[in-house]
Amino acid sequence: MLLMMLFLLCQDQNQGDDWIIVEPPRIGARIKMPSLPVFTEEKIQPVRDQNEITVRTRSSMLPSGKENITFVYHDEHTNRTSRLQVKSVLDGAVTGAIALVNGEIVRQSDIFLKNFKGRDFVYLCEIDDAKLQKSHQLKIRTRVILVRDRLFSMNYIAENDAYDDKTADRFFDSFELVNKAADMPPKPRPGRARELAKQE
Repeated sequence: MLLMMLFLLCQDQNQGDDWIIVEPPRIGARIKMPSLPVFTEEKIQPVRDQNEITVRTRSSMLPSGKENITFVYHDEHTNRTSRLQVKSVLDGAVTGAIALVNGEIVRQSDIFLKNFKGRDFVYLCEIDDAKLQKSHQLKIRTRVILVRDRLFSMNYIAENDAYDDKTADRFFDSFELVNKAADMPPKPRPGRARELAKQE
């Protein structure tokens, strides 16, 4: 009887979350998205006279057709360790996102994931659709987190009338950092501790 109750409980939990786990190789993170995302990769030069960075993006459309989510990441050229360096990267991410669409910021707050700092911000913008000859009023919520030298960006992009903070929360809150075997320090082989003790 107990096993049957556990089985039914697991079924209910699985039915409540039909998003899929997306875990790109070797990035140390995973996230949930509503469908298998489309992957793109491009090289950009965010600052003149500096080396290019490779930006990788996975995007997925929600069933409404008016909402889209993207999971983006790239590596900075150097590991930012001081508070001022981290602040500079996060400030740049916020300014760059808003400038890209000539947006207007609505709200912004600092966030933390484990010991890593980030920002959560919302902005409004208008995008012209030349094909349909109309403009779209968009509301975008973005969360950026700097993990050592890697900047992760999660974006919930929606038309104003379809915007739902709960969907953004569901997407953002599914993000987690993971350690794979390759990320962990090598395990000491048997006997190594004794060898080191003899050398002292």
